[in-house]
Amino acid sequence: RHNNLYDLPKGGVMLAEPRPEMMARAIISIIDDDQRFNSMSAFGNAFMAKRDLAHGFEQFVSAVDDLLAGRTDEWTARTRALTTMYHGPPGPTSPIDNGLPAQIVESRMRARMNAHAELAELEASRAWQLVQRVRKSAVYRAYAGARFGPNWDKQSQADLDPAAKLNAIQTSRTYKMLRSIKQNSAYQTARSIISKNSQSPRP
Repeated sequence: RHNNLYDLPKGGVMLAEPRPEMMARAIISIIDDDQRFNSMSAFGNAFMAKRDLAHGFEQFVSAVDDLLAGRTDEWTARTRALTTMYHGPPGPTSPIDNGLPAQIVESRMRARMNAHAELAELEASRAWQLVQRVRKSAVYRAYAGARFGPNWDKQSQADLDPAAKLNAIQTSRTYKMLRSIKQNSAYQTARSIISKNSQSPRP
C-alpha cells in the first residue's frame, strides 16, 4: 500500500503487491538469494538500532496529544514534509509461479522455507563443518581435482535452490556416511558419555 513507501527504506525491505502469490514470490526471491538476504538483514539491524519501542511510542503519544488538543491541522503540514523512503516498483519482477494458483505457489513457498531452515541447521552442525574443512584442505582438493576434474567444486544452478541443494547433500555419499556413523552404537555410547560429563558439575 502507498503508506508503506514511507515506513522503511528499500535496503531493508521488499514490498510486494498485496496478493498471496506476489508476496510468495518476494519471500522466495529473498530466501534464494544469500547475498540479498544477508545485505537486507545487516541493513535492517543498522537502521533499527536507534528505533526501539520507546521511539514508536513517543510518536504515537505525540499524535494522540495533538488529536486531544485539536491540533490535527498540524498533521497536514507534517504530511507534506514527508518523503518516501522506498523507491522503485514492487518486487520481484521475475515471475516464479508461471500462472499457477495461489495455493500451489504457497505450498512451494513453504517447501522452500522448510528446506532453507533444514539446510541452515545441517550446515551449522559440527560434523558438516568438519567435512567442509576437510574439503578445503590441499590434500583433499588435489585428490578431488584428479578424480572429478578441475571444476569439481564449482557451484551449479541447483545449488541456488535450497531444496535442490538440500537434496543433493542428503543423497551424497558423505552425508550417508555421516548418518551411518551417527547410527552406530559405539558412536551413540560415546556421545552419551560426553553429554553426561559436560553436564556434571565441576569440582
